[in-house]
Amino acid sequence: MNKMTGKCTVEQFWAEVAHFGWGTKTTEYKGIEREMLDRYDDEFLRSFRDIYDELDSELYQKVESYERENNVSCGQGDDGFGDLISHCVGMGQEHYEACLADPGLVVKRGHAKYGTPEGYREKFSYGIPFPPVAPSESLEEAIEKARAERKEHLRYDEDEEDVLDEDSILQEAMRRTMGDRAETDPRYYGAWARQQLKELRGLADSEFADDFGRDLVLTIEAFEEVAKDEVEPMLPKVKKLVAAIDRIEKKRESIKKAFAKRLAPLDGFSFWGCKNMVTDIDEKFGSGEEAA
Repeated sequence: MNKMTGKCTVEQFWAEVAHFGWGTKTTEYKGIEREMLDRYDDEFLRSFRDIYDELDSELYQKVESYERENNVSCGQGDDGFGDLISHCVGMGQEHYEACLADPGLVVKRGHAKYGTPEGYREKFSYGIPFPPVAPSESLEEAIEKARAERKEHLRYDEDEEDVLDEDSILQEAMRRTMGDRAETDPRYYGAWARQQLKELRGLADSEFADDFGRDLVLTIEAFEEVAKDEVEPMLPKVKKLVAAIDRIEKKRESIKKAFAKRLAPLDGFSFWGCKNMVTDIDEKFGSGEEAA
């Protein structure tokens, strides 16, 4: 496929939408995202998203007005309505323009069964990656800015160590300078893994470590590899790791539920209810001296 560079035109936008075939060829937005990141340069991606946003907003407002004027509804909440509008854009120029001319088509699609050809799917725009907000900054400059902004806006009820975590700052800086393209860089996942390892090692050092058994050990070992900014060693283990992490979560919830039952009597004791009843009785029927 051709690389797409420079500013995207409306004609190019619709040609690309037709190429992806949302609703006809696919409704897998992750595949669309991967191809866009591979073929689009940042300028084309930014202008493609700008055109999409304008078209989405125009249809959104048109359908909202139609609903009010005709006392009808697409039958969707805020999220579902956004998904529905995005689906209509993704269906291509001919369908989009038909929906602008007759918003009743969108209402009808909103009432059709989700996931069917007559309905809609979540969500074409999820496949459009975000471009960098500061492409001219170096990663080092972005790190310094992110750190300074976090220090400036640190709230009294936040843990400073967590807010100023260097790996979290690195991820933010990468997104600032690379946009969603940061997710194609192993360093992004290295920073992510190092953050997760703090939690995983906390479990391993706790009294509950044995409850998680080999699943926790395997997960920590795999995350330690990614923490070196190396993602390839994890790929053959993905299925096994997902299953292990699911079991860890199931066991974690089981332990929490058991402890909640044990702690329930403590939560059930009403200090003020008990004390106020005693002091009120003394005030109303006794001397009131003890209450004082």
